Amino acid sequence: MSDLEIKFSLLGPIYLGPAAQAMSPGSPQQQALLVVLLLRVGQPVAVSDLVTAIWDDDPPKAAIGTLRTYVSRLRQLLREAEIDADIDTVGGGYALRTAPNSIDTVVFRSLAERARGHMRADEPAAAFAALTQALSLWKGPPLGGVPGRYAEEQRTRLAESRLAAEEMRHAAALASDAEDPADLVSELTTLAQAHPLREGPHALLMRALYRAGRQVEALEVYHGIRGRLNDELGLDPGHALGELQRRILSADPSLHPTGGAAGPATDTETPRTPDTAAVPGPSLLPADLHDFTGREAELDEIVGALVGGPRTVGVLGVGGIGRTATAVRAAHRMAYAFPGGRFYADMARISDPSDLGDLLASWLRALEVTASELPAGNFARAALLQRVAADRRMLVVLDNVDDHAEISWLREALPGCSILVTAQRRQAYITTTTWVTLGGLLIDDGVLLLERLAGPERVRAEPEAARRLVTIASGWPLPLRLLGCRLAARPRWGIAAIGDELQRELSNLTGVVHDECVLAESPILRVYRQLPDVQASALRMAATRAGEEFSTEEVAALLDVEPAIAWSALDALVDLHLLFDADTPHRFGMNPIVRAFGRRQAHLLSAQEHSKAPGEVLAPMAALGAQRLAS
Repeated sequence: MSDLEIKFSLLGPIYLGPAAQAMSPGSPQQQALLVVLLLRVGQPVAVSDLVTAIWDDDPPKAAIGTLRTYVSRLRQLLREAEIDADIDTVGGGYALRTAPNSIDTVVFRSLAERARGHMRADEPAAAFAALTQALSLWKGPPLGGVPGRYAEEQRTRLAESRLAAEEMRHAAALASDAEDPADLVSELTTLAQAHPLREGPHALLMRALYRAGRQVEALEVYHGIRGRLNDELGLDPGHALGELQRRILSADPSLHPTGGAAGPATDTETPRTPDTAAVPGPSLLPADLHDFTGREAELDEIVGALVGGPRTVGVLGVGGIGRTATAVRAAHRMAYAFPGGRFYADMARISDPSDLGDLLASWLRALEVTASELPAGNFARAALLQRVAADRRMLVVLDNVDDHAEISWLREALPGCSILVTAQRRQAYITTTTWVTLGGLLIDDGVLLLERLAGPERVRAEPEAARRLVTIASGWPLPLRLLGCRLAARPRWGIAAIGDELQRELSNLTGVVHDECVLAESPILRVYRQLPDVQASALRMAATRAGEEFSTEEVAALLDVEPAIAWSALDALVDLHLLFDADTPHRFGMNPIVRAFGRRQAHLLSAQEHSKAPGEVLAPMAALGAQRLAS
């Protein structure tokens, strides 16, 4: 697509006609009208929306008449510029009809989508060419000097699209050797400086510096953005940036285009993240984990249940088991089945009505509802969402659901959509096709995850120690990720030594543990702090029992309560996946990580009350329980 075929230029100053004969479309307000019609080309736009877009909330008294004058003038300009386009009066509004590829924003989006397809097909040179052409359409800040809130919102959106295209172009250049890495460093330095808290440009700059033989400077870029994120936002860099730092430190050959590309891909290489860019409809899903491992049976079950029709599927499991990662992977995998849109909400962040209102507003905006069309109240927004989504096949992922009411309102608003829920406990009042409970990873999958985090050579040098490490960690993804990162950060440590250290940590009652153990137990701690006293006591007391299993009567004796009360507490802990049912009724088991947590909590509580050493605390507990049970 050449510039000569572009008849409407919005990516810079606004012009009508080919570049050599460009004409201004008139006053700023007249330009604002043209912007709305072009950005919604072929679609009727209500007069009320046009008035709001031109004058915000302060239209003149003669706004409707002035609008008709602007439309008449634009029609005359289109005839003078000999552009094959017209503005039709449709119902209570107007629609601009022209060939979509005559608008530079449409051509830009088409070229960017083509480039994404090339990247998915491992054709970075073709992607680089398409993106170079797409970015050449930009002549300055988008929408020129058009005033108004609507124009500013669209300007921000277009600028974000340009930045994403620039990042993709640089990634394609690095992947294809289309440009010398030394030349890219200058461009990426400027881009990173313009966006000091955006990780994408910094990751690309680190790659370019490393490819240019400037490893130390690449690591300095990492430490720079890490410091800024920490100082300004209290955050650490994302996993992808941390992984890139590790790969640079280990001189990973895959950072070069020819590195590791000579032979076929193996199962230890980082899997491709499912790319939903080519699927129609909006997507507000979080990014998929690039090194997601295993769960194929669970993914097949989730996808198989949801693609057949509007259903609700729940993913259950203790914190740190990978509920969110599995749900997000499944949502990306079945994106093709939901062209009406894929939406996401973390219900743990919805604490009051204003949060829900903001969530509904973001979904409605993704469904092309303008700011002027957004009603004020949550009930009105839910009703509008129902109307807008009525004919759409949509998927909604609700993460960290704690109450069935959080799903009921959505099911009422979107009766035809499919809902994927993650929760720690089963919601008894939700009608579901399938509840999928996540346990630990299979040993082979856990070993594969360690290979992807710490490097295949490192793990394959100690295969039995790696399998033992996965077993000690119970196959839980969060502890395995923390262990894999520790291995990567300690190249001189052996996997067997890490396994021995983990075994000691699980027996450590002093409460002084490594940071990795604190992080691994943090999801359990969050749930523990919300437990009623009797359930928290039951967890602590059960953890002090010797042996793999324990009975309701044993815990009742430790708690000095009736067995019925103890069973009720233990059964609730099973629902939260902190315990599991043994083969015999009224007998239970406990994961080693949960047991270690419970024992430490029992010690901390008793030590605070009695100022005793660990052995002085737990031994009398066990003896007291045995005495009560015998009596």
